[in-house]
Amino acid sequence: MQVLSDSSMDHYDHFSVEKRTRIVELYFAIKSTILVQRQFRREHPEKKIPHRHTTTRLVEKFRNNGSMTNNNKGYFGPKVTARTPANIKDVRDHLHQSPRKSTLRLSQEVGISRISGRRIIHSDLKLFPYKVQIIQAQTEANKTECFEFGQTISERIENDLQLLDGLLFSNKAHFHLSGHMNKENFRFWANEQPHEHVEKPLSVEKITVWCALGKNCISGLYFFE
Repeated sequence: MQVLSDSSMDHYDHFSVEKRTRIVELYFAIKSTILVQRQFRREHPEKKIPHRHTTTRLVEKFRNNGSMTNNNKGYFGPKVTARTPANIKDVRDHLHQSPRKSTLRLSQEVGISRISGRRIIHSDLKLFPYKVQIIQAQTEANKTECFEFGQTISERIENDLQLLDGLLFSNKAHFHLSGHMNKENFRFWANEQPHEHVEKPLSVEKITVWCALGKNCISGLYFFE
């Protein structure tokens, strides 16, 4: 299988206007650059298949210009791009007002493609996605108890090397029923780590699953409302 190299992905002369149009049609139909390559190979086994970046750039070109022709051939004016000063300013203003906004919602509000929005965020604004860390709210009494327990268990292990053989190590998972943030789907756009934390009380409406693991046994699973 021959794939046009990444270095040649800006040179659309490798494909006719008809082939470029077909590449874009396939992408809008199946939403995958890999599947576009496979289908293009089935339809044109004698041709080199497009690099995945070529596909995404052709799609962006169509979204921005509504055309598959090579506008740059014989033309010495500025290159048409969605990364205009006005769009960069709009993206910066939107993220300044709401740094937790997703790239999908951002691109819809600014009126550009999601790919262009990401390029503006990364290349022009130099922003990076950071996760918001969710930690348990701790009182001074909690901190004191944890410190004292750590000291006590360390001393007991030093005095009895067989102590760990009789211990069970337990863990639990909470399935929250409402109002709890999923940090895996949450990002904070900024040019440096904001070190932002969201404190949540431990006791919220949820179902808890508990299990314990020892040297010779597994205890659980147990479910608690």
